[in-house]
Amino acid sequence: MENHTPALKPVETNCLFYAANVVRYLKFESTASVRLCLNNKVTYQFGNQRIEMQPGSYFTVNKGAELECFPTPSGTKAVVAYFTTQLLADVNRTLNCDVKTLLDAPEPKTEGLHFYEHLFRQPSRLSNQLQHIAHQMAASDADDPYCPHNLFFSLAENLLASQRQICQQINAINARSTSTKQELFRRVLAARSFMLDQWNTPLALDDVARHACLSPYHFHRTFREAFGEAPMRFFKTRKMEEAYKLLQTSDLKVSELALKIGFADVASFSKAFKQVYGAAPSRI
Repeated sequence: MENHTPALKPVETNCLFYAANVVRYLKFESTASVRLCLNNKVTYQFGNQRIEMQPGSYFTVNKGAELECFPTPSGTKAVVAYFTTQLLADVNRTLNCDVKTLLDAPEPKTEGLHFYEHLFRQPSRLSNQLQHIAHQMAASDADDPYCPHNLFFSLAENLLASQRQICQQINAINARSTSTKQELFRRVLAARSFMLDQWNTPLALDDVARHACLSPYHFHRTFREAFGEAPMRFFKTRKMEEAYKLLQTSDLKVSELALKIGFADVASFSKAFKQVYGAAPSRI
């Protein structure tokens, strides 16, 4: 039988950790936290899952979760925000209770919160805030920069807002049981990540539905219920966003760009681009 190093036990605290060179750590047990990759790639082992964080993506972790960080290339940067159970409960209660309740019981019993643990790829107020903080920490000369309480309050508000949105998306799915809603949400979320990875390929609805292990109609309906738009419209918008960036940052001709992002010809690309941005790609 193999000998495994026991996970390091955490101490709850509200703190920010900026890593300019991420290295391999022993397996550790985390407090409630949010981890954001800034460049290169950070890989965690989380239970039976291998979480590969690309730049701009972030991962939400519950208190007590066991993680292991794998080796990364030199220069890899990441930032982690840790929260105490008390702070999260206080912010959550303040946001959700009326003033009279807060006045009657200003210091209630601490209640644990459970977050939806997932790798999020879409930019959010939380990820944008963490990126801004990381830039400030990188520019600071202090070994231990001062982090005011209001900074953690703001981070907690954005974390809770993102989790509240996830709950709304799950509840919007038309299914009888909560467990079925959660499973369907997991599948369409995975399909959305698949589309983000495959933005430069000519995917069809059947391809993405197959990745979600759902029929095309069931996938289309569930994705629209959860995210408020049709999956292929989401995919097309993603393509156009990447095309816009490439038009501004590369020397590719419009015809070359059309092929690069998965269009068969310039005409169809130009039409799709104009529908999103209101101007032909040649104008950009």
